[in-house]
Amino acid sequence: MLRTKRPHLVVTAGPTREMIDPVRFISNVSTGEMGYAIAARAHHLGYRVTLISGPVSIKPPAGVRVIPVLSAADLLNEMLNVWPDTDILVMAAAVCDYRPVSFSARKLKRKNTARLKLKSTPDILAFFGKHKGPRKMIGFALETENLEKNARRKLKAKHLDLIIGNRLDKAHNPFGKGPASVVFINRKGKVKRFSKMPKTYIAKALLQAIRSEERRVGK
Repeated sequence: MLRTKRPHLVVTAGPTREMIDPVRFISNVSTGEMGYAIAARAHHLGYRVTLISGPVSIKPPAGVRVIPVLSAADLLNEMLNVWPDTDILVMAAAVCDYRPVSFSARKLKRKNTARLKLKSTPDILAFFGKHKGPRKMIGFALETENLEKNARRKLKAKHLDLIIGNRLDKAHNPFGKGPASVVFINRKGKVKRFSKMPKTYIAKALLQAIRSEERRVGK
């Protein structure tokens, strides 16, 4: 892995889109706010930052290299390009789990979309987790129930150093510019909870955790 004076932090953000035909797609309601806040904070702290972003309506942070992507396959390809020079990966993108089996170059008529066949997209986080080497990897888990239990399971399965469990229920909506309720869980099982905090605050807390780990390893 290439080394420079400033660690290279790669952030993925926003949704992916899996096209059905030229005008229809499968996606999700991710806005990219969290990933963009992390990228901005990392740049402020002096990291070299690459932001790989799905389609969002947010102005990119100043001084950050931005690579736009559309689909899960696009995201995987761009991540492979930057991976050799990556020191820290923060996987905040909401990647679609499924895509159409085939793409229609023409707009499908209603009668032809009654049964849409899907297949799984690549498990990007698991792939890079298996090939992380000395890199640090942070992932996210959006859950509607059993937040900490499911987040711990994902932390282990994807070989992460830290996972941020994001709560979604009637009292907590993590999407958009509003506050979010999250839990940080590291690979040693240490837990830190944040209730309805601004995403800029969560981004600051995440970068503090990353820098603390860097100082510990550097001793």
